This record gives sequence, structure tokens and C-alpha cells, in this order.
Amino acid sequence: MDNNDKKVKDMLTSHEIPKELEPESIKTMLDEKADKIHRKKRNGIIKIVSAAAACAVVCTFGEKRKYNEKFTSCKSRKLCT
Repeated sequence: MDNNDKKVKDMLTSHEIPKELEPESIKTMLDEKADKIHRKKRNGIIKIVSAAAACAVVCTFGEKRKYNEKFTSCKSRKLCT
């Protein structure tokens, strides 16, 4: 058994760990992926908020224009005295 233990120990110590599997490399990879995920979420939220703001602006100015057209058409026809 002692001989097998030495073989296993030698096998484990003789192999080099690839640089991609070192803890520092894994940490940087996970940090990069987390940044990408946060960017995607943030970009999605920005798109939704921008669309909602655009809708609000269009609706607001559309209502104002509608109101102004009614009011000015009434004045131009001299129906409102």
C-alpha cells in the first residue's frame, strides 16, 4: 500500500495545473462574466425607461396639441365669444 501511495502522490505533484484553472484566473473570469450580466441588465432597464419616457412625451404633447387645435379652431371661427 505504501508503494501505491507514493505513486499517487508523485502523479499528483508531477502534473502542472493549467493557468486557466488557477484560482486567480477563475476569479477574474467570474468577475468579467458578472460585469457582462450587470451590463445586460442595466442596458435592458435603460431601454425600458427610455421607451416609457418617449411614450410619456408623445402622449403629453399629443394631448396639448389636441387641446390647442380645439381652442384655436374655436377662436378662428369666432364661435367662442
